[in-house]
Amino acid sequence: MQPYLRFKIPELRLHLAEPHRNADTLIDALSKSELSLQLFPPLALSGVSCGQYALQAAFLDACLAAFDRVLEASRGSKQIFNCGLPYASPYGLLALECLIQSGRILLASCHPLAAPFVSVSRYELSAAGLELSGQKLCFETGLRSQDGFLLCLDLADEVERHWEACPKLICRPVAIEAHRELRNHELARAEQLCYRSASLCLLTSPGSYESSGDFHYRQFRAIVAESAILRESLERLGTPSSELRYDCFDFQLRNRARVLAGQQRPSLETVDFSSQDPELSLAHFAVGQTDNSPLPFVSADGSDLEEVVEAQISGLSRRLDCFSSPELVLGLSGGLDSCISLLAAALCLKRRAQSSKRIHCLRMPGLGSSPSSRSNGEKLAELLDVTNIEISIVDSVRLHLEDLHHPEDLHDLTFENAQARERTQLLMDYSNQVGGLVLGTGDLSEIALGWSTYNGDHMSMFAVNGSIPKTLMPRLARCYAAMLDVEGLSEVVEAILHQAISPELLPLGENQELLQSSEDQLGPYLLHDFFLYHRLREEPAPAELLLLAIDAFSAENRERYAAYGDSPTTQLRPFDEAALRHCLQTFLRRFQTQQFKRACMPEGVVALPLAFSPRRDLIRPGDLGLSSWSQLDA
Repeated sequence: MQPYLRFKIPELRLHLAEPHRNADTLIDALSKSELSLQLFPPLALSGVSCGQYALQAAFLDACLAAFDRVLEASRGSKQIFNCGLPYASPYGLLALECLIQSGRILLASCHPLAAPFVSVSRYELSAAGLELSGQKLCFETGLRSQDGFLLCLDLADEVERHWEACPKLICRPVAIEAHRELRNHELARAEQLCYRSASLCLLTSPGSYESSGDFHYRQFRAIVAESAILRESLERLGTPSSELRYDCFDFQLRNRARVLAGQQRPSLETVDFSSQDPELSLAHFAVGQTDNSPLPFVSADGSDLEEVVEAQISGLSRRLDCFSSPELVLGLSGGLDSCISLLAAALCLKRRAQSSKRIHCLRMPGLGSSPSSRSNGEKLAELLDVTNIEISIVDSVRLHLEDLHHPEDLHDLTFENAQARERTQLLMDYSNQVGGLVLGTGDLSEIALGWSTYNGDHMSMFAVNGSIPKTLMPRLARCYAAMLDVEGLSEVVEAILHQAISPELLPLGENQELLQSSEDQLGPYLLHDFFLYHRLREEPAPAELLLLAIDAFSAENRERYAAYGDSPTTQLRPFDEAALRHCLQTFLRRFQTQQFKRACMPEGVVALPLAFSPRRDLIRPGDLGLSSWSQLDA
């Protein structure tokens, strides 16, 4: 028999923490096809983000009962498929994935679920004699089929040991989020292994039904053969579900062509990375040796913008699915942050085919609101046809300050924060009035620096911009304007992009000009985003971070990346070492001392891999002062 395979990776609509409903979905998918193999998402019965539900005995029993139903329904069918569930074992709670055919468990693969840092080898698991549904689980690397290929349930390096034996089919349900970096990493691993071992790899990840709180999923599916990606697909909001299918893949033919072409396993050369110069530190090596962009969050071609948009709107859509008929409420100041929150909400409801009138924009002018911001906010609301409401906070703030015996001409922290908290109170109470969800507007850069009022604009019911840095926002706003395609919207967006960045909490000047600028008080966001990117990704020492900045903002580098600076926020300009040092000291001080705000920030969309969620990303104590090791002069 020639080993021709017909397989597909379906896009299923599963339900988080509902094993019996998911079992029905799997059984239905199996009954509708007669293919060789189907690959389902990981932990298809329970979902990968069910959290501590997986520790409850009743939930585990429901998963086992659902697994038994799927196993029984597969009897009599030659179709191979995977089914995953949480599994209580002597090694703790495991995320167990099984390959099944005709009621028989062919292979099993697992990793610790409740204790991700605990490692359990295949040999330990095989020796333990674990059972599921009365069948002993096999944790071997692969299973040879009668058609002459090796069937594997993992992307393990042990597959290489069978390189000379036969071609492989690797089924890889992987619990990764929708970020491009994570997808590319998985694809690179698959391509490398497929090339080395003449394999075919099927990849799939959880779908949007898994998105919960700070976790953002969109089903990613790919078929990789040797060093080529044959098929690739990413779930999109508002797009009908589809199946990734490939028919008649001839393993023997491909393997024979590979042998005839004389392809062998590449030999690896040993390279000595040691340095004879004791003065050559990591920072010296990095500077001038890598692509050191002064705008690390901004890509050259903007190819990542659409993915960020999809992440924001699909994450918001998933949160809306949790409510029966939600309204969206946000404070519209006319600044860039609230502009992007509104654009994301508008595009989300457009994709969901719902009226934009369900977006309630509260414009709340205060003691420092500028005419240009008010005008731009009003134009934006009119163009997008949202419910537009203006409530002045001037009188209520004055009354509040009077109750506190606080002079109105004393423009201190109390004066500023009283306005921010008054706006948040209005938003929360109005959302209760209309049955709505308050969208946050704060961005990644502000969260990093703690540039928000605690329990004021720091708080919302769902943060849309929490993983978006300030330097990416201009391009993102333009991308939203193009996708919404509303006449006149791009012009208003450009006007907003050319406004000074300000919280507008201090009174205006004699000619109604702004006297308060965020960048005058903090330093340029251009620098803060550079420090933030490297701080989160590489954790360099402060002195190394300064060296990176000196190189990134050199005249040669500024000329090289000049095209990236297409807005006032991102426009590249020269900084001497003293300016870089001063801004870095501000960043380090505020980044460390403002953790108490990040520790209780609301849930939100994680559109980029770098974020500050205290539930998954940045877990640090909030009561530390300035430490010598974290300062520049240490």
